[in-house]
Amino acid sequence: MTPDQQAATGTMWKPDVVPYVTSYTGEHDRPAALVATKNGLRFAGEVPGDRDSRGVLWIRQDQKRGAGRPDFGGINSARQRRCMSRFLCQVCAGPPSVTTEGMLFLLLDKPEPDWEDWPERMGTVHPPLCARCAGQAIRMCSALKRGFTAVRVRRPVVAGVDGKVYGPPAGGAEFVQRIVQYDEPDVLRWTIAEQLVAILLGCTVITDLENDLRGASLLAAPTRD
Repeated sequence: MTPDQQAATGTMWKPDVVPYVTSYTGEHDRPAALVATKNGLRFAGEVPGDRDSRGVLWIRQDQKRGAGRPDFGGINSARQRRCMSRFLCQVCAGPPSVTTEGMLFLLLDKPEPDWEDWPERMGTVHPPLCARCAGQAIRMCSALKRGFTAVRVRRPVVAGVDGKVYGPPAGGAEFVQRIVQYDEPDVLRWTIAEQLVAILLGCTVITDLENDLRGASLLAAPTRD
């Protein structure tokens, strides 16, 4: 049944495909007591898996993909981190679509009039997509139906995290949600990361996505350690 048919019958429509990065209702955050030290935040009872190879502290979440119902408004931190760090398709976790113009990203952000070369140097938490999953996403995703910009990116670079900043950088508040780049070590040490952020360099806006996808080759994307 199509979204329009289900709307006519008063039923709730959900996509047939659950993106790999989507969280499930059976996956819960696992709060941990925070300890402030002279070097920044740590978890009480911290274990090596709480930090990544850069020493960044990450949110604790259950990893039970398929447990319960898909939460299409939620993101599983570990799966998003895997896809963004290796530039894998956010829907199927396979290689993304890559052409001579670059890797395919779909942005929910709207162009900014005062940003002449938008979206050049823009940060995103949304990993790329392969051609097949991009076609499915634009048909099924309610957020994309409200508008998106398709972009080919020659040089996507993982440059930081999106997360909660506690302590002195939060200015006395309990926490501030923000993007923290890796060149902000004094802020990063007070941060609990939730998603990786990639900076988009070498961007080409795709005005005819259907035509682009018809000609797109499915080449393996570069991977990161």
